[in-house]
Amino acid sequence: MTQGCEILPVSLETLEYAVKLRDRYLISFWDSLIVASAVLGDATILYSEDMQDGLIINNSLQVINPFKDLNS
Repeated sequence: MTQGCEILPVSLETLEYAVKLRDRYLISFWDSLIVASAVLGDATILYSEDMQDGLIINNSLQVINPFKDLNS
């Protein structure tokens, strides 16, 4: 199941970046930690039902709500 997945440690860099993202995008600390890890891991899409659908982080990461059409 984890084949093809890269596991990244939560480093001081990740934590500091998460705080900056939290302040810039007004998201919770825990969401910002997920976003920081995704950006630092070079992800381009982050699936989340809790964050704003369509949010673009640093012109590189797009948040997509996988349940958007189901909630309509």
